[in-house]
Amino acid sequence: MSPPQGPVFIEVPEDIWPMPSEFAGCEAKLSPPPTVSLDGVKQVVELLQKSRRPVILVGGGVNNTEGAALLLQTAERWKIPVAVTGNGRGAFPEDHPLFLGRAGFGGGNIVTDQALLKADLILAVGAGLSDTTTYGYNYMPRGDIVAVNLDPLAEEKPVPYTLRFHADAVDFLRKLSSIDLRYSPDEEWFREIEELRVGWKTFLDEALSRKYEGFVNPSKFFYELDKALPGDLVMSGGQGMHIVYTFSFVRARAVRGYLAAFNLGAMGFAFPATLGAKFAMPERDVYAVVRDGEFMMMLL
Repeated sequence: MSPPQGPVFIEVPEDIWPMPSEFAGCEAKLSPPPTVSLDGVKQVVELLQKSRRPVILVGGGVNNTEGAALLLQTAERWKIPVAVTGNGRGAFPEDHPLFLGRAGFGGGNIVTDQALLKADLILAVGAGLSDTTTYGYNYMPRGDIVAVNLDPLAEEKPVPYTLRFHADAVDFLRKLSSIDLRYSPDEEWFREIEELRVGWKTFLDEALSRKYEGFVNPSKFFYELDKALPGDLVMSGGQGMHIVYTFSFVRARAVRGYLAAFNLGAMGFAFPATLGAKFAMPERDVYAVVRDGEFMMMLL
């Protein structure tokens, strides 16, 4: 439970299960995450003030209620476009005008990938640039890269960070939002982004128009499903081509609105993740997107 939070695997040998034992209670002591100093925040502000083509890249480190609220406030206040990693889906409403899309391999789009490539500043909060985001480190951004996250392996990745802080991203956004930042967005930057959006929409429209003999058009199915889903839904996806349609046509509009095994690509993830999500958030509608093979792998 100490940041950065993540799954834990515990293996118990078979011969241990029948052994008698006594239970002794214990109290968990959680370590508070490190934070960015005010001087560090001011360094980021200086880069933002010089920037004309910034993008905020969001990961799981801010995919919570406070982090999402601070992110929305920051993006709207300074009119900065927002991209997400797979684990960042839901941290920023995907029907917002400033939303670009998901970045990287296996579900990214040309709007996000090109915006990251052409940006003069990428502010990665609760995220870093990984092999997924950069297509195996072959699609590297050209501008400054600032990362604020708790990834313990960040130093081992071949990313030329301008500034990197091993710190809590929510605390960073809290401090950043309190600073008076003088920043003027470049309108030409937004025109370029809009041109990319038009190209991506043309691609999606072509997929929606396809006819399948004896089969439903999967693009159209998920497009129509998105319009019928509640805004605070939670959707989980396993692994396979079927979840790519949910990246392109289903919008996550609430915190932790999309769950998938992005980092490991594990099949059989979706259905048990859905059960866990419903236990954790019983008030929200939860959906699993699975194919027959993946579902049977989980059952067996």
